[in-house]
Amino acid sequence: LYQLGRTSEAIRILNTATEKRPGAEGAIYSHKLLAKIYKEKAEPGDSEVAEFHNNEGNQPVTAIEWLLVVKTIILVVESHVSANTYSWP
Repeated sequence: LYQLGRTSEAIRILNTATEKRPGAEGAIYSHKLLAKIYKEKAEPGDSEVAEFHNNEGNQPVTAIEWLLVVKTIILVVESHVSANTYSWP
């Protein structure tokens, strides 16, 4: 969207990605792209916002996503075990 000149829409969507799963890989990359966008826009106040997103984009990816994957696997296995449809390969 940003490359198509739809900057406001791109910023809105990227901000949503950073808010939904902070620390997730997608959020980290969204922060990096937001930093780039705000640096290029160069409007008053943008340098502070770019700095914030640059700092957030340099944070490590957390294990939040892996935890969700593990929980999902456990729930699927439990549902099959309780329904007696789970068999070991």
